[in-house]
Amino acid sequence: MSRYQITLCVLGVSFAGMLAILGVGVGESWHGWRSQGWPQVRGTVTESSVTSSQSQIEKKVLHSKEERTTSRLVTLFTPIVNYKYEVSGRQCESDRISISDGILVENQEFAAAIAAKYPVGSTVTVYHHPSDPTHAVLETGISEGAKATLVIGLLFSLTLGGMLAFALSRTGKNVITALTQSSPIGKSESSKGRRHKSPKRRGT
Repeated sequence: MSRYQITLCVLGVSFAGMLAILGVGVGESWHGWRSQGWPQVRGTVTESSVTSSQSQIEKKVLHSKEERTTSRLVTLFTPIVNYKYEVSGRQCESDRISISDGILVENQEFAAAIAAKYPVGSTVTVYHHPSDPTHAVLETGISEGAKATLVIGLLFSLTLGGMLAFALSRTGKNVITALTQSSPIGKSESSKGRRHKSPKRRGT
C-alpha cells in the first residue's frame, strides 16, 4: 500500500468517526427537543451523590519533527441522581438527569453542584416518554453536552470531508504524493557522497 493510499485510509476512517459523533449529537438534540413536550409527574429523589473514576487520556504531539503519543491519568466525576415516580399506578425508577446519558467532568465542584440541585427526599418534576414511562428525565430540552457533541461533530466532519475531497482530486493526489516522497535530505547526502568520491587515476 502506497503512502497516498494510507493517507486516504486515515482521512476516510477519521471522517467516518466524526460522522458517527455528529449522528450522536443530532440524535440527542432531536430527542432533547422532543422531550419538552413529554408528560410530567411528581417524583422523589432516592439518591444524590458524586462518583469518580480514572481514565487514561492520550495526546499526540509533534516533537523534533517526530509524532509522539503522551498519556496522562485523569479523574472524572459523575453526578448520580436516582429517583422514583408513578405513572398510571405503575412504580418506576430512573437515574437520567437529561437526555444525554451520563455526565463526565474533571471539575468535582461542577458535578457536586448538579447533584446538590436534587437532594435526597426532595420532590422533583419527572418528564417521561409518552409510550415508555420508564424512560424519564429531570431536565428537558437540548443539553449542553448534546450541543457540544453536535458542534464538534459538525466542525470536524466539514473539515475532514473537505480534506478528503481534496485528497481524492488530481491536484490533491499530486500534492500528497510529493509530500510523502522520500526525504530530500537523504538524496542530498547521497549525491554529496558521490561528489566526494576521489577520481580514478589513469595509468602513466
